[in-house]
Order: sequence, then structure tokens, then C-alpha cells
Amino acid sequence: MALDVRSYELIVVERDLPWLLGQWVRRSPDKPFLIWAPHEGAHESWTYRAFDDAVRRVAAGLASIGVSRGDKVHIHLENCAALLFAYFACARLGAVAVMGNTRSSKAEVQHYLNLVSPLIVVTQREYTPHFAGFDGDLVLVDDESGTAPSKSELLTSEPLEGDRPREPMLDLRVQFTSGTTSRPKAVLSTHANTLFSAQQTALAYALRTDDICQVFVPLFHNNGLATLVMSTLWSGGTVLLQP
Repeated sequence: MALDVRSYELIVVERDLPWLLGQWVRRSPDKPFLIWAPHEGAHESWTYRAFDDAVRRVAAGLASIGVSRGDKVHIHLENCAALLFAYFACARLGAVAVMGNTRSSKAEVQHYLNLVSPLIVVTQREYTPHFAGFDGDLVLVDDESGTAPSKSELLTSEPLEGDRPREPMLDLRVQFTSGTTSRPKAVLSTHANTLFSAQQTALAYALRTDDICQVFVPLFHNNGLATLVMSTLWSGGTVLLQP
């Protein structure tokens, strides 16, 4: 069935990404939302309530170094729980998450930085040479995607209290094109874009709350983050994340 403009408005009005996560925190607080399954070592799991707590801690940590509504945060990480914590934390603060491709060359990374001018960069130690000359804060998380994200300095703050006003049309995410026809271009998505896409994908896949979505494609790519993770969140399911 084709959706008209009114249908779109019904889905996104007074709704944003923190609202969507909050719905399931209230409805299914003890249900697993995220399972981190590294190639080696023990799996780690977060319920909806525990995931929200981690997001609020990261949001408080980002706020303590000056991140606020409208600021851009460059997230340059391999698949790991910390990437999702940082992404959702940006959404909670009203900041814009800039998703960096970890396969990019140093020159490409510098191109990204020039395009979006982020306030801070969240990355792993192995990628720090790519950000030589960056004059903002460089926040480091685990050296490898398989190590425990609980060791990240992003999680040392007390959880951020309260909720900001919902803003469906607020900018949420920047992702870059592949660069097959020219230099990669920055593509901007709002909270409304993300929720509408999540709802439509969940409908197309007929997702249910008892479904588990295995995600092994990179989260910096639209398919991993927007298509798979967001549709699973819309349906109240569980994300099984792998390197």
C-alpha cells in the first residue's frame, strides 16, 4: 500500500530516536536489546534498560567535554557496542553523529573532516594517525572491536538525567557515499527520516518482537545501522552484533 504524506506525518510526529528507544525501555526493560558476539572471548549482553543506561552515561561524558545540540561528533569505529552507545548518545543530546568509514585512507578521512567540521572524534587507537592535525578532542575507546566496551572512558560518567524536547526534524546522522563517481559526499538524515525508514523496513521484513537480527556488516554503512539495527529497534527485537 502506498503511503501518502499524512501517513508519514503520523509515523514521525512528536517522535525521534530517543523516543523510540524509550518506548521499549518502558515496555520491555529486561529484554535483551544488544548482544555483542566477538570472534573470540565471551559474549556480552545489554537489556533495553541497561543499553539506555550506557547511552545516558556516554551522553553525559560527551556533554562534559562540550558536545551539545547541533554539534557534530565523528564516530570512526569498527563494529562494537561502543559505536551504538555513541550514536544513540548523540541522538539524546541532539548532536549529529558523523559515521566514518574505517576502510578510508588518511586523505579520505581528512576530506570528511573538512566537509563536516566535527567538534570531537570518537575512534580506536589504531586509527589515530588518520586524525593527525585535528584540533578538537580525540576520544579513544577500545583498541580492538572485540574487547569489552565497558572499559571505554565514555562510560565513566553518571547517567544523563531527563529527556530533551522531541524534535523529529532535527539532524541525526551524516553518512558518506562510496565515492564511485566522485569524492564521497556527506548525506544527512533527520530523526524523522530514520524512524520512517525503520518502520517501513520492519513492515517489509515482517519483524516481530521475538526476532533476533544478526548484524555483521559494518555499522558505518547505511545497511548495517539504518536498515538492520533501526528496524529491529522499531519492532522491539534483539540485535546480535559481530565484528
